[in-house]
Amino acid sequence: MYSENKDFFLDYFKIKGPKTKAEVDKLSTELMLNLPNKEMLEKLRQASFDNGVSLPLLLQVCAIFLRDEIIKELGKELVLS
Repeated sequence: MYSENKDFFLDYFKIKGPKTKAEVDKLSTELMLNLPNKEMLEKLRQASFDNGVSLPLLLQVCAIFLRDEIIKELGKELVLS
């Protein structure tokens, strides 16, 4: 899902302008728990159902993955903490 929507995610973080890795972590969780893209949310709902995992748990796992990917992308722009 990340690679298919990489521009959406990167644009979100560039607009929000996190300064630290902790801010990226917080924004990742907020974005995944309040995902504005209904198509992405529906795919995640289906994946959670197909795999017997609650949607909130899947969204938390996705937030961790998203955080790590965004930190890779924005790493030089972020301070260490």
